[in-house]
Amino acid sequence: MEQALSRGTIVYEFDLYFDQDGASTVTGDDVRLDAQAQACIGKVMTAGAPDTMRAMDLPVVAFVQSPKVHRPGGLNLALANQAARLGWQHYERKEFHEALAFFDDAYWIFHRVEYKVLIGIALEALDRRNEAADAYADYVAERTDAPDALELRLKIALLRRA
Repeated sequence: MEQALSRGTIVYEFDLYFDQDGASTVTGDDVRLDAQAQACIGKVMTAGAPDTMRAMDLPVVAFVQSPKVHRPGGLNLALANQAARLGWQHYERKEFHEALAFFDDAYWIFHRVEYKVLIGIALEALDRRNEAADAYADYVAERTDAPDALELRLKIALLRRA
């Protein structure tokens, strides 16, 4: 994570090997994986894997945007906006759990506080009022001068009372 924050996107390639019992071993060049990381990657890759599979390359890409480092664009912002658009499509279809997942992804890819409003909307639709109020409060705390700040403060108070 620290490398990704300081250098940008990093791509690691892992090799995944299966033994005859189905157990997996994960290795990578210049990458040190602890037992927990190996088990996690192996579990994901072996889920539904055919018995004949013995080795494969697993590209792992991490996109990390520090909340303190906002560049006005770039790949992280494009990915975050795409996630938000997909989330909104799910929201309009009343698939609120899926919408929330995409809105969360948008926020964690690019820490733009406006995504917290989308998260709040999805949480509210799921009747998770306290969490929705928290999401709206995060937005209002950072954007005190936002045109919708007063409206959201009232909504926060209503959600917390309910």
